[in-house]
Amino acid sequence: MVSVHKRENGIVACEAISENESLRLTCKGAMEFDGRLSYDCIVTAKKNIHLQDIRLEIPYRKDIAEYMIGMGRMEGYTPEFGKSIWRREEESFWLGNAKGSLHCELCGGSYHGSLLNLYQLNHPRSWYNGVNGGFRIDTKNETVEATAYSGYRPMQEGEEVTNKFALIVSPAEPYNPNDQWKYKYEHNPKPRKEVVVNGRNMMNVHHANKYNRGNCNCKYEGIDQLGVAKRNRVFIKKNDEKIAMICGYA
Repeated sequence: MVSVHKRENGIVACEAISENESLRLTCKGAMEFDGRLSYDCIVTAKKNIHLQDIRLEIPYRKDIAEYMIGMGRMEGYTPEFGKSIWRREEESFWLGNAKGSLHCELCGGSYHGSLLNLYQLNHPRSWYNGVNGGFRIDTKNETVEATAYSGYRPMQEGEEVTNKFALIVSPAEPYNPNDQWKYKYEHNPKPRKEVVVNGRNMMNVHHANKYNRGNCNCKYEGIDQLGVAKRNRVFIKKNDEKIAMICGYA
């Protein structure tokens, strides 16, 4: 049974429940305006039970899953088969190519960011499961299957385990590669005259200023869209309307 319990500008959230005589699975999902999908999957034991595994299996089309990065692998071609255990600085993976891709973040640790080794993460506890968890790649006839597994665990009646993950699908909308060449970027809310003369027409406006008042990692849902639009119009007018578009982010 699936029920939608939140439908607002910027986000839609729903919940689904399934169960048998041993377990109940409650899946809470949300889709944000930019296509990001986040899930909380709660497994509840209805009696004492020994679980062999709780895992997430994502099948990719073989012609799409050309490249891979994350979960212990540097960027490169997707291996035909592979297996890795948790490494401290990683909790996500990406597979795809120029035609399409899917990024998956396994949540539940202390911080979730880019695929960089700059951050010392705590493992997502439910996925890590005391070194029992891991990640593997399996290539079949027409698909490449990415699996995040948590391994064996005993559960007592009434005990809950929450596995969280988030997905980002790209491209989120049709794109025209030739069209991209007309945009020239500048990263400064106060463009210099020579910048405009040289044809820059796309302005990146960083966070925490009067044109983009959000802070790093803020949620866009609930932002006063009219206020943002007014500030953007002021920004364009102030800069002689030479800036074709503003790309604000946080």
